Amino acid sequence: MFFFEFDELVDASKLKEKLIISPYYDGSFDVKAKKNTISISFDSAFNKNTTYIFSFADGVVDVTEQNPSIRSKYVFSTGGVIDSSYVSGVVQDPLKNEPIKDALVGLYSEKDSLDLFHKKPIYFSSTNEGGLFKIDNVKKGRYSVYAFNDENKNFQAEFKKEKFGFVDSEVEVGESLEKIYIPLFNEDLTPLKLLRARERGSFVEVVFNKDILEYNVCCDERIVFGLTDNNILTLYQKTPINDSLLIKIKATDLYKNNLLDSFYVSFNNEIKYEHSLKTSLDLNTQNIDDTVEFTFKTNIPLLDYNFNHIAIKKDTINIPIRFVKHKSKKVNNNTIKGKLYVDSDSVVKYIKDLKERIIADSLSYKNDSIYRAVTNYYKKQNTSNFDLEIKKGSLYTFNKDS
Repeated sequence: MFFFEFDELVDASKLKEKLIISPYYDGSFDVKAKKNTISISFDSAFNKNTTYIFSFADGVVDVTEQNPSIRSKYVFSTGGVIDSSYVSGVVQDPLKNEPIKDALVGLYSEKDSLDLFHKKPIYFSSTNEGGLFKIDNVKKGRYSVYAFNDENKNFQAEFKKEKFGFVDSEVEVGESLEKIYIPLFNEDLTPLKLLRARERGSFVEVVFNKDILEYNVCCDERIVFGLTDNNILTLYQKTPINDSLLIKIKATDLYKNNLLDSFYVSFNNEIKYEHSLKTSLDLNTQNIDDTVEFTFKTNIPLLDYNFNHIAIKKDTINIPIRFVKHKSKKVNNNTIKGKLYVDSDSVVKYIKDLKERIIADSLSYKNDSIYRAVTNYYKKQNTSNFDLEIKKGSLYTFNKDS
């Protein structure tokens, strides 16, 4: 039982419906109020070694003026440590470019997918009028992050009625995690389907009804394959194949819906179609952090790659390679994921020293317009934002593009 004492008479008649307990407590409780005291009893034990928050919100008010209690938040631990990490960010409607008020933001176990439809969050908070949220007293670890409009207040999303969104990959909560952006959409959770296998001469396009996150193809070794669009898996022949081939496909969409299917394909080698190489590079930050995560994608199957010529640049300034290390792996035939380990202090110092040296040299060329222009360019440099460059010759695709 928990006992609270206030310095004036209080009304707690609405506390049972207003009390918010984080992490989520699945049992029931009873509230009793008398004069300036409140007692709360629970029918089941709290989890061991866990930090809990009681938020009264406006469930406790003074009797005289009905003002909410100044002390409306209480933190305690069932172990020896009170967790102090937090997660913060913003929830928006990207179509309207507007913040979303009163969205529920939850942290879920990294081991489970789409928990927001089946389970209640471990930690949670709601957004304010500006769409901002902050989840306090979080235990360090890895979590999935989801947000949704919890219109029926049951702490579970209903995709047919409520908008929801999520962070693409699990997050690691250390001391704190800030600036998380979560867009909310009316998402398509219909079953994943294979619509058709379309022969395009020297290759075959397999079209799905929605975007594909992961895929695996079991087929003849003379076939290479990869995503040429988010919902199109393309099969190529390494050498001309005249017979029909059995193809077995396993695909998974963004919401972990799986599909198993098989079919026969044939190629028309008299008709030639070619895809031009397209690439994309996404960074988790534009700042020089100690660790920068990147995802590199192509629309044509990658046979191999070599990132020994990877480079960090600030506009036209090349950063010495001694300040940067990296590791990466090919996660499928279209995608490479990796991490850059940047000696950020040395990089910032290198740019600063370069700027100071050029500016100092400019004193000898005060009347030279070209030198003045170069000096002004370096004066304006921001030493925190940089670009990642993957140079020509780093990729080897099915079409021998590089």
